[in-house]
Amino acid sequence: MYSATAEFHGKTFTDTKAVADIDLTAHNYKDGKCTVCGAADPAYQKPAKSDTVSGKNDTAKAVQTGDMANPAVWILLLTASALVFAGTVVFRKKKGN
Repeated sequence: MYSATAEFHGKTFTDTKAVADIDLTAHNYKDGKCTVCGAADPAYQKPAKSDTVSGKNDTAKAVQTGDMANPAVWILLLTASALVFAGTVVFRKKKGN
């Protein structure tokens, strides 16, 4: 049971709260810490950082940002734009005559 007392503007305020006892001997460890009380797991070992495909420890992996996008898509887009522009010019010349 917990109790607290405070005085404010000459008045005394008191509050109590009953709490259940926590069994500190029962720990539930996850990722090296107890989920009940936050204590560190004495038997915890950090997993080794390794590349499971090649078996090498690679801590400097490149971030894939999309900068190496397929250039064929850009060439196709440029060609299509040029054809549309050329078709517009030819259509306007024929329509003007």
